[in-house]
Amino acid sequence: MTSSATPSSAMTAARPVLAEVVRSGFVEGLHRGSLVVLAADGSVEYALGDPAAPVFPRSSNKPMQAAAILRAGLDLGGERLALTAASHSGRASTSIWYARCSPSTD
Repeated sequence: MTSSATPSSAMTAARPVLAEVVRSGFVEGLHRGSLVVLAADGSVEYALGDPAAPVFPRSSNKPMQAAAILRAGLDLGGERLALTAASHSGRASTSIWYARCSPSTD
């Protein structure tokens, strides 16, 4: 039986080490994943791991989503921009802000 904290050998083969965290000469952590480099025409120039595997970036995408919101013309600044790009768990302050920003249904 394998633990969720210890990936199977098949899983680690599909997700090679992309980066090592080294401190004082000791490998402290490994970051596994997949990557793909595309040529200008969109063809695969280099691939490592399984670039076709599904990705669930969750909160790591929020800064890019915030940038897209700004490029689309929504004028967010300061606190609202920080909240848009931040990771949060539906805390009360977040829910209140979203309620204020939602279009009125009246």
